[in-house]
This record gives sequence, structure tokens and C-alpha cells, in this order.
Amino acid sequence: MQADNASSSLAAFTYRVLIFVGIVALAILAWRLADVLIIVFGGIILAATLRALTNFTVRHTPLQGRWALAVVVLALVALFALAGWLVGAQVSSQLQELFKLLPDAYERTRAWLQRLPIGNELLNFAKSAKEEGSGSLSGVAKVASGTFSALTDAVVMIFLGLYLAGDPDLYRRGALHLVPVAGRKRALLALDASGEALRKWLMGQLAAMVTVGCLTFAGLSLLGVPLAFALALIATLLEFIPFIGPILSGVPAVLVAFTVGPNEALYVVLLYLAIHQIEGNVIMPIVQKWAVKLAPALGIVSIVMFGLLFGLPGILFAVPLMVVVIALVKTLYVDGALEREPAKRRAAS
Repeated sequence: MQADNASSSLAAFTYRVLIFVGIVALAILAWRLADVLIIVFGGIILAATLRALTNFTVRHTPLQGRWALAVVVLALVALFALAGWLVGAQVSSQLQELFKLLPDAYERTRAWLQRLPIGNELLNFAKSAKEEGSGSLSGVAKVASGTFSALTDAVVMIFLGLYLAGDPDLYRRGALHLVPVAGRKRALLALDASGEALRKWLMGQLAAMVTVGCLTFAGLSLLGVPLAFALALIATLLEFIPFIGPILSGVPAVLVAFTVGPNEALYVVLLYLAIHQIEGNVIMPIVQKWAVKLAPALGIVSIVMFGLLFGLPGILFAVPLMVVVIALVKTLYVDGALEREPAKRRAAS
């Protein structure tokens, strides 16, 4: 009996060590193949979205399998084309006007800040940060290079997402073949748990983005701020990036409001603060009842950790990456090792 208990304890210890070694190895691999892994993860997010829509189509229509996926893809393409036809010209016009307006808005803001004691300090700090961040390439060359790379990565993500959504079981079986036979059941549970967590997070995030965009557009329109639609679109897209995104989305809105007057700029600051208080205390708690709940501290840690590993794309995908990591750790380590060992001890006693 004691020999069995010792053997069981040794097996559990060995399992935990192997899990730890695997996590370290994956972290090193992620650091070495950062660009590739981010593209793959972007494709996985797209595939999860397409599969969620495909499953909804299968449940509510006679379509099955790839026919349902084809209908979903065609419907999304038609939806984007219709949106582009209806509001594309307005969005393009407002964005062009916004880019033309920002230099004048910046000058007005700078002139107002120069009249304040703390304003000069802020301007000097911004100037020194800009000088330190400038490299050998010109700003235009950096933007052009970054844009081309982003477009290429986006195309790869789209095709990867389509292939993964077309036959997810094929790739899931392939991933399971990399795991020893004894651990495949637990690995399958981990894949299913991480996929379900990612789908729930994505649906909740989309709901929050749409709500914040609508509130921003309504508030800016009531305040009479120019280019409210373009600014609301920026707020909607940047809501995907937690903590940092809302701050970045408020900068152009405040600058544009300065072209109307300092009072309007102050009102816009208060508006954005109010919207994100509503988001944090009303919208997200409601969404998290049926989506994934992620502690704010873990959200901040994910931005720092994945930002260091993957750079700007890591910041963009920080929260969904953390959602998947938590699901994997819970299924593989917490449920698989920590909670299984006490259960075995209770059964043995």
C-alpha cells in the first residue's frame, strides 16, 4: 500500500515537472517564433469567430458543414460590402478631414498648454520622447513598412482562419498526435476549454466595442464635436485593446474638440471618462455573466508580458492570449494535477 502511494506521488510529481518544463519550453519557443505565433493566433481568433457563426447557422438552418461556413463567409463579405457602400464614403471623407484637422488641433492644444505652468513641462517631455524615439528611418518609411507588413500579415491570418474554420477537427487531431496517448484525453479537454473561452471572450468583446462606439457617437454629436462618426469608429476599434485603447481613442477626440474651444475639449474628456466608467462598471459586468471574466490585474499583466514577448501585436492580442493561457493552465495543471492528487488521497484513505 505504501509502495502504491509512493508510486502515485512520484507520478504526480513527475507530471507537474513535465507540465512546468513544457510551459517553459513553449515560452522560449514563443519568444523565438514571436511573429509566426502572433499570425497563427490571429488566424485562430478569426477561425473561432467563423465557427461560432457557422454553428449558429447549422442550428437554425438546414445547412451543414462547409456549406454553412460558405454561407457565413459570403454573408460577411456582403455585409462589409453593404456597409462600405452605405457609409464608406462618409467614413473616408471624415477620416481624411480628421487627418487634415489634427495638425491645426495640435497647434491649438500646444498654444493653450503653453499658457499653463505644467503645460510647458508636458510639452518638453513629449518633445524629448519624440527625439529619443526617432531612428535612422524616416517617419514615412517606417509607416510604409509597417503598413505593408500589417497588410501581409492580415492576408495570411484571413486564409489561415478560413482553413482552420473549414475543418477544425483535422487540425485538432493533428495537435493531439503530438501528445502522449495517456495525456490525450486531458489535452482534448484543454483544447475544447480554450476554444470555448476564446469564443465567449470574443462575443463579449464585440458587444462592448459596439456599445462604446454608439455611446461615443451619441455623446460627441450632442456636444457638437466635428467628425463624430470617425472619432466613434476609432473608439470602437481601439476598444479591442484594453486599458491603452480607450486612452488612445480619446487623444484625437480631445484634439479635435480644441478646434472648437478649450471648454469643449474639457467636456470631451469628461465624456470619455464617463463612457469608460459605464463600460467598466455596467457593460463589462453584464457581458461577463455569459462571457469570460478576467481580473483587471491579469489584463494589465497580459499587456506587459505579451507586449515584451511579441511587441505591438502582443499588446493587441494580449487579453485573448491570456484567456487561452488561463483556460489551458486550469485544465492541464489545476484540474489535471493539483486537484486530482487530493482526490486520489481521499480515495486511498
